[in-house]
Amino acid sequence: MPQIPDFVPAAPVPAATIERYRGRIPDPVLAVWQSQGFGDGVGGWLKVIDPDLTIERLGDALPAPGLIPLFATALADIVVWDEARQKSRVLLYRYGRVDPFATNFDLAIGDLSDPEALAEDWLWEPFPAVVARLGRPAYADAFMYVPLLALGGPESPDHLDTGDLLTHVQLITQLAGPLQYV
Repeated sequence: MPQIPDFVPAAPVPAATIERYRGRIPDPVLAVWQSQGFGDGVGGWLKVIDPDLTIERLGDALPAPGLIPLFATALADIVVWDEARQKSRVLLYRYGRVDPFATNFDLAIGDLSDPEALAEDWLWEPFPAVVARLGRPAYADAFMYVPLLALGGPESPDHLDTGDLLTHVQLITQLAGPLQYV
């Protein structure tokens, strides 16, 4: 069973949520929900998020219907499951693009202890440097570039601050435009 290292629970996943998504999302994600709940791990890098709350709060900031938010990163990226296509994607709001994501969540979650996998698969730079400067972000928070990268801000840990994750995603979408989902 996949486990997220250094996990700090925020809340258990309600049984109704587990049943609503059973058979709709990959089993390893359901296993994390059942064993660890909502919360964050890997020093605050990876957040196991409530898909219903995320869909409700983000609305049009999600680039396509039928996307189920599963995880968020401390840099406000959101890993979604595209139920219609049976594929995962990572919504890289900070860069204004959508990328493919691991097809095997067992491996992706298992790689969370590997610094190379974190850098390559999870695009976690400059997370270590900003955590050294600002500390572990709260569960509902993310690091955000000030000014936004889309508005010409430099991609430097010195230009990161902390704020509400979902509000930040909404702000990026309003100022930089919606992500193009193909």
